[in-house]
Amino acid sequence: MAAMTPSPEPGIYDAGAGRPILVTGATGFIGHHLCKALLHSGYPVRGTVRERTGGVRLPAGVKPAVV
Repeated sequence: MAAMTPSPEPGIYDAGAGRPILVTGATGFIGHHLCKALLHSGYPVRGTVRERTGGVRLPAGVKPAVV
């Protein structure tokens, strides 16, 4: 697995070759906003969800990773 490496711009990291970033707790308050911020910054995002989420939704553009 490729490690995240610092980019020339301070505070920005390169996830490497368009590989998705996995956000655990993506349906929670903080995870939901983190997913939106990452998507807005151009990162591909996957979010963990339980098999039976009962209608809980991920932000638009986040691919589910069922656990």
